[in-house]
Amino acid sequence: MVLLGSSLSSTYDMTRCLRHVKGKVYVLTSPRDGVLAGFIPVTGTIDGAYLVEPVGLAGFSLPSGKTRAEATALYREKIVTIPWRESFERLGNPGGHTDGTSYQFVRYYIATELLGLGKKAPLVETASR
Repeated sequence: MVLLGSSLSSTYDMTRCLRHVKGKVYVLTSPRDGVLAGFIPVTGTIDGAYLVEPVGLAGFSLPSGKTRAEATALYREKIVTIPWRESFERLGNPGGHTDGTSYQFVRYYIATELLGLGKKAPLVETASR
């Protein structure tokens, strides 16, 4: 699973979801995402939260409560947060809200570096898994 420009709240409890994920959940974040930084504080996140940063800006934070121990293990094992970096610009992703969907970025970074499909391009440093 790859989340690009996600407007889900950073405090959303992913525990139930992660129980069913076989691989990783890659969360790409960008401080340059004007939609998430500008509109989401006014309109709320996709899950209806207000006054909380969306995942696409901040990544996930661990939930509190009865599932905390399980959540900690699942988040550590399955969630990989990848902050935007300047080298992404060479692949057509200058960090805006929909830039992560550019053909070159999807082909040469998401498909090859994250998902292990196709030929790798020597343009971007490899994400730690």
